[in-house]
Amino acid sequence: MSRFVRRMAASVYLLLVVLSGAPSARPSQDSVEYVGPVFLEATHDCLDVEIEDCADELKSFANFEVRLRAAERIQVGGAIRIGQAEWLSKDEEPFRNGLRYGWPKLQTDLQQPNSISADRAGTFSFEQGGFTFKLDQEVPAGELTEFRFREFLVPPFPIDYGWGVWIKPSKGPIDFRIAGRFELKVTGTRLDSFELIAPSLVKPGQPFEVTIAAIEGRHGYESSRLLNRVFVGDVELSVGSHRYPVTFDAEDQGLRTVSVVLENLGVQRLVARRGETVGVSNRVVALPDARLDGRKILWGALQNHSAIGGHAASTTVKAFTYARDVARWDFISMTEHENLRGHFDIEQQRTLADAFNQPGRFVTLPAFEVQGEPESHRHVVFPNGAEMVTSYSGSYQFSDVGTVYRDLAERECLIIPHHTAWLRPNEGYPVDHYWAGVEKAPGNAFLRLFEVYSWHGFSDVCPPELSIQGSPEKNRRCGHGSYYQELLARGWRLGAIAGTDGHLGLPGSSVGVRISGSVRYALRGLTGVLAASNTREEVFRALAERRTWGTTGARIVLISSLHQKDHPVAWMGSEVQRADTTPKLKIRALGTAPIVRVLLYSGEEIVREWNPGKAIVTLEHEIPENSKRSSYNVKLFQADGERAWSSPIWIDRK
Repeated sequence: MSRFVRRMAASVYLLLVVLSGAPSARPSQDSVEYVGPVFLEATHDCLDVEIEDCADELKSFANFEVRLRAAERIQVGGAIRIGQAEWLSKDEEPFRNGLRYGWPKLQTDLQQPNSISADRAGTFSFEQGGFTFKLDQEVPAGELTEFRFREFLVPPFPIDYGWGVWIKPSKGPIDFRIAGRFELKVTGTRLDSFELIAPSLVKPGQPFEVTIAAIEGRHGYESSRLLNRVFVGDVELSVGSHRYPVTFDAEDQGLRTVSVVLENLGVQRLVARRGETVGVSNRVVALPDARLDGRKILWGALQNHSAIGGHAASTTVKAFTYARDVARWDFISMTEHENLRGHFDIEQQRTLADAFNQPGRFVTLPAFEVQGEPESHRHVVFPNGAEMVTSYSGSYQFSDVGTVYRDLAERECLIIPHHTAWLRPNEGYPVDHYWAGVEKAPGNAFLRLFEVYSWHGFSDVCPPELSIQGSPEKNRRCGHGSYYQELLARGWRLGAIAGTDGHLGLPGSSVGVRISGSVRYALRGLTGVLAASNTREEVFRALAERRTWGTTGARIVLISSLHQKDHPVAWMGSEVQRADTTPKLKIRALGTAPIVRVLLYSGEEIVREWNPGKAIVTLEHEIPENSKRSSYNVKLFQADGERAWSSPIWIDRK
C-alpha cells in the first residue's frame, strides 16, 4: 500500500448506525431488508495543493459494510445487486440498473473486485455504477448477508449518494426487484475556513440573513472545498463594530444561517472567526432602500443537472435544497437533458419547480436542455411551468437547431447557447455552425443571452483563456461564430451569463476535481441579474432584457451604465439611440479580491484597459463622437483567478 493511500485511509471518519429491523419502503415487494450501516463519512488528503499536483491521486478511501436480511428465500442462482440509484417518482422506483447513464469516476468506482467481498459463496460481476452478486448457495429467509468494502474509492467532494439494493430470488430471467436503499455521505472533517454568503444589497437597520459554512480546503480557482458537516463549536461573527456569537451544533451539519443588521450606509464585509480560522463574506452594500435604480441584485444559474437528466448525481429535490439553503442562490433552473428517454419527465420537472418556487426568497424557472446534434447544446428557460409543458413537443435529439427555433418561436422562452467553444465529436468546423438554423425561425426574440463560462471552460474569446476541459484540441477554431466576442462583432445582441453545468447535484458548490486526466474547474459559474423583485416574472424579465453579468463563481458585482450629461440613460443590456452629446460609459465593480485588470471590448477589439489593483472600482470611458461602434462590454480579472463578464450596451446612431 502506498504511503499516500495509507495516509488517506487513516483520515477516514466512519460513523456506523445500525437500524435493526428497520421497515422497508415498499413491504409488499421487498425481498431483502437493509440493516446497516446507514452512512459513512470520508475525507481525503489532497486539499492543500493545486489540483494539477494531485494528478490522479485525488481520491478518498473508506471501509464500511452493507448487511442485508433476506425477507424471503433466495435460491442458488439468485442474485443481489447493489448500485447507485435515486428514487425519482412518487412510487420510489429507481432506475432499473442503478444509475444507467452515470459517470463512475464522478460518483464511485465500483469496479474494484479486490475491495469488495461477501460472507457467502458467490460470484461478483461489475457494471457501471454498481455490482451484482450471484449466489452459489441458498440464503434462507431471515438470514443476513454481509458485503465488506475495504479501502473503497469514494469521490473527493461533498455529496450524498442514494444506493439501491435489488433482488432476484431465483435463477433464470426473473427481473430484479427493488429492495431498499442506504446512504453514503462524503464530507470534509477538517476545519480550514468559513464561507460567508450575504446579500449584495441591504437596507441599513433592516435585518438580513448571512449563511456561514464550515469548510475543509482552500478557497481558490481550481481547489476542492468540502462542507465539514461534523464541525461543532463557537464562532464569532463580526458585522461592522458588532459581534455576534454563533454556535454550531451537531444537527447544523456545518451550516448556520444568522440574522444580522448593518447600521450605516456604505460597503462592508462580514467576518467569521474561530481562533486562527477565518472566513470573509462577499461585499455588502447598504443603501437607503436596498436597491439600485429600483432593482435588486440577485444571484443564480440556469444550467444545472441531477439524476433526472439521466447522467448526473442526486435528485432535483436535493439540488433545489442545496442551491437554496447552502449556496443561497436567489434563482435557479434545472436544465435536465430532455432527449434521455426513460429519465426525463417534463411533468415531474414542472411539479418540482413549482413546489420549490418561493417568491421573494427562491425562484425556480422551469427549463430543459436540448441536445441537438451536430449543432450542440442549448438550454431553454421558461417563465413558468405551464408554458414549459405546453411548449414541449418531444425529443429534439436528432433535430437541427432550426427545428427547435420553429417549434418554440411563438412561445415565451429563452434559448441559451451552451459551451459553444467545445468541438463536439464528428462535428468538424462548419462555418457559423452554431447559428446555421437561426434564419429559419420567424424571429429571434428568444435569443437574448450567451453562456460565456461553465465548468467546460470559456467561450468568450478565441483562443479562450481556459481551454475546454483543459484541452486546447477540444476548442473550435476561431472565426466561425463559436465565441462571444465574435458574435458581438457580427451584430448579435446577446447578454452575458455564466453557469455550472454541474453534474453533482450541488448547484453553487465550489468543488474542482480531476476527471480522466482533464481538469474540471470550479463547478460554480454564477449569473448576476438586476431585477425589480425576486419573482419568476421579474427574474425572467431581467434575463430577457439582458440586465445580467456572469462570473466564475465569486459574487463579483459588475455593472455598466451609459450616461449623457452626467445622467444615467441606460443599463447594460440596453439598446440606445445615440444623441448628439458624447455619452460616457460608467463601470462599477465590487470584487471579492483585488481587481487586477479590466478590459473594455467593442466587438472583438479591446478599446480600453485598466489595472486598478483594488477591490472596489468605478471607471469611466467616453464614447468618441465619431465612433461607429455599437457594443461595449467588460471583462474583469481578480488577483485570485476569478473572472466576470458584463452584458454589453449597444449604441446606435440616430
